Amino acid sequence: MRLELCLLAALLGAPALSGAADGPWLHCRLEQSNTVHVLDYGPAADIYRVPATNINDNFHFKAVVVAADGVAEYVKIYVYYQRRGQPILLQQATYRAPTADGRSLTGEQRLYSPILGRELQYDCALTSVRP
Repeated sequence: MRLELCLLAALLGAPALSGAADGPWLHCRLEQSNTVHVLDYGPAADIYRVPATNINDNFHFKAVVVAADGVAEYVKIYVYYQRRGQPILLQQATYRAPTADGRSLTGEQRLYSPILGRELQYDCALTSVRP
């Protein structure tokens, strides 16, 4: 059943999540060009299959939550700038053994594109239940 859910999530372009509702969940709020995106990530069944989310054709955002026994081992966040079909890595952040308390894990982050200075703001919190 778990494998079927992960395959379905991969086919639909959703983050590769486990089937469990409880456990560490990363809740991210992103803002770019006055558009707000809310993304939720659960424990990844396969960290290499978690897709990046397109943000207004300017940025791509990807978060990977790795957990064991319902506890987060680490969280990795990747932000790319999209330029002429070629993504450029702007930020890669790792949070080791984060605690799921609902408060901000990342703090407010502001990233700027190397061309035109476009801004992406995001803030993510780790919770123990699915948002």
